[in-house]
Amino acid sequence: MRRKELLKKVLPDLPKIRFSGHVWKEGVLFFNVAKGKGLEGIMAKHAQSAYLAGSRSRQWLKVKTVLTQEA
Repeated sequence: MRRKELLKKVLPDLPKIRFSGHVWKEGVLFFNVAKGKGLEGIMAKHAQSAYLAGSRSRQWLKVKTVLTQEA
């Protein structure tokens, strides 16, 4: 939660970077709106999880609007 507060203050205003507030209990709707706008996807996170630089966590999930395979 603290990291998100800091990001809101320091993120640059660029077309490909968007800050979004918390979406509680409306994740599916939020995903569908992101998909409708042609966005890559959303991040689903446990609200109290910690950011782990350089590593992946089950607490933070990238949900893509278009399924692709990276090899």
